[in-house]
Amino acid sequence: MKPESDRLHRIGHALVADDEEHTRFTLRLILSRAGFRVTMAADGQEALAKTVDSLSCAQPIDLLVLDVQMPGLTGFELIEGLWRHRIALPVLIVSGYEDRELLAALMKRTVAQFVQKPFEPGEFLDRLTLVIRQHRRLAARRAPAVRRGGLTHPALVSWEDAEGS
Repeated sequence: MKPESDRLHRIGHALVADDEEHTRFTLRLILSRAGFRVTMAADGQEALAKTVDSLSCAQPIDLLVLDVQMPGLTGFELIEGLWRHRIALPVLIVSGYEDRELLAALMKRTVAQFVQKPFEPGEFLDRLTLVIRQHRRLAARRAPAVRRGGLTHPALVSWEDAEGS
């Protein structure tokens, strides 16, 4: 059986959005060791711009790891912004802020899991594995993935299909 990091790296490119520098550093270390390419953003607006811009790159962002409360755009506003661009990605919310109603709203809007700060790397990777599996199951049930440069990229979904989920 392959190690968990071998199975996870198939996602490829994660964006970490958190206004706390030490949290971004820790998450980058964990994700890099699990085989991900990692892009960092200090606020929601920067995260939205980098995610949208990445779609024209050879390796677009496939996963979001984000805080709920950030300057620029909150985690919820970031996800709403991605939906306006017709982008659906798995999301792992890592936050010390625990508003159950807000978290429930986030999880209804996208495939998401939550990890409470502070967290252990193993707990983070377990939740990461879960959200990736959930996203892959949902993507398999949705309309066929959009073809990008000969590669299937499930982050781009039809708006009508996304609205129905």
